[in-house]
Amino acid sequence: MVSSGAFAAILCALACWGTGNAQADAPQKPRNIVLLYADDLGYGDLGCYGCTDIPTRNVDRLCRDGLRFLDAHAEAATCTPSRYSILTGKYAFRKKGTDILPGDANLIIPPTEPNLAAVLKNAGYTTGIVGKWHLGLGYGKLDWNTLIAPGPVEIGFDYAFVLPATLDRVPCVYLEEGRVLNLDQKDPIQLNYQHRVGNDPTGFSNPELVRLKGDAQHSGTIIDGVPRIGFMAGGHSARCVDETMADIPGESNALVSQMDLPASLASLTKQTLSNTGELDSLNLAPALLGESATGRESLVEQGSTALGLRVGDWKLIKRIPKAAGREAKAVGVPPVSLYNLDDDPREKENLLQRNPTKAGEMEKTLEQIVGKQYFPTGEEQKD
Repeated sequence: MVSSGAFAAILCALACWGTGNAQADAPQKPRNIVLLYADDLGYGDLGCYGCTDIPTRNVDRLCRDGLRFLDAHAEAATCTPSRYSILTGKYAFRKKGTDILPGDANLIIPPTEPNLAAVLKNAGYTTGIVGKWHLGLGYGKLDWNTLIAPGPVEIGFDYAFVLPATLDRVPCVYLEEGRVLNLDQKDPIQLNYQHRVGNDPTGFSNPELVRLKGDAQHSGTIIDGVPRIGFMAGGHSARCVDETMADIPGESNALVSQMDLPASLASLTKQTLSNTGELDSLNLAPALLGESATGRESLVEQGSTALGLRVGDWKLIKRIPKAAGREAKAVGVPPVSLYNLDDDPREKENLLQRNPTKAGEMEKTLEQIVGKQYFPTGEEQKD
């Protein structure tokens, strides 16, 4: 759930703001905003956070010249919900259908919903996205051989060059402003997630052709030597290749989340993040710019089978009950656990029995934030 390294790289782009605003009464040119967002990047995967196995010199330089956060978090442990939060400023668990999406899912951020791209566009920025999307596209059954909309462009990005979903599932193509790049119309794309289409080898039929073996789920069509989720026929010329794809130095212990970027950037660009629903994003611009050590008082983190609540140095993890339609698969994981991260950053010692009052307070807070859809009747204690 923690992605401090990725967040530090993101925040380096914001650090320029503090220096620029220091010029009294000078006309202000809009500052560039660059968000670098990576899947599966843990806090121990960058040199600036202690990694020695893989050189990360450029990111290390960004961290050295900018502000390195020590308590910054991805909003969820998986891709779709965390990406939904960074754009909308909302906890993904508040909206149905924001779990990991299939490759042919429809768009889950309506063009009318306020989001980070639209806010910055309204502030006069030219906006763009390059890389993984995985927030759905279009409405209804998708035809990958024509224009696919709505998508990133329709919600506020002026330019979009994206991988529709994620590399472990079909379609393994790039979309440029809604159209498959390098598609040959004589070799149209077909997708199916239930049964094989076309004659391309699969992980099931030709395991000798794979260079990276997958499990039963990842045993569909082999693309670039890797078996994927689902089956794909056609589009051979369009298929992607995996390999191609603060001036205030210091550190901060402020508790911040990627979800706070929409409200913070809206404030910095003098925009209002209007919203008809519940907004969870907080304006933490002073903390993100290194001007304040004050961050969030609390933060909910979303996992596949549990939710976590941070309050100060305390962290409570509560399994999602069967009553909410999410059966916990982890064997031996207690329904509720409590840790003090100051003494136990690796979460080895469950302090629930020794601190029942603290645990009770945090459970109540978690349930108030999350709502009854996750913990409707206390049935989570019965499994």
